[in-house]
Amino acid sequence: MVSPTKLCDSMQAEWPLLASLLLVGATDVLPHWAVASAQRLVARMNPSELASCRAQIPRYIEALVALHRRWVVTLVLAVLLSLAVIVSAASAPLDAVRTGVLIGVVTAILLPAIVIYNGIVRDQVAARALATVLRGTVQHTP
Repeated sequence: MVSPTKLCDSMQAEWPLLASLLLVGATDVLPHWAVASAQRLVARMNPSELASCRAQIPRYIEALVALHRRWVVTLVLAVLLSLAVIVSAASAPLDAVRTGVLIGVVTAILLPAIVIYNGIVRDQVAARALATVLRGTVQHTP
């Protein structure tokens, strides 16, 4: 049985690092390197794996869309918490030590949420590219 998560992970291993980190603002058009990695992956699959993947990918995409919606809320809450920390820190004069502590706290609040959100977006792009290639309709950016 082919796992959609493992398929997407193997696709993402081929992606260019910087470009794939910038997917947060991705549109409906898939990057060419995502489609190309999906095409290479599908070319290596046998017919039973293809059938299994065709059945699993739509449910996987639906789960990722739901997870994406929940993480948008988490990101908004993390930003609001960070703003509250900054506002409360602004009431006292900031010297070098307090500024360093403030930066550390804000980073500790925002970074995990941003990294997880980026991972969800990358998984969505990989799954959509795989679904597009499996359907045989490819539209991507040059």
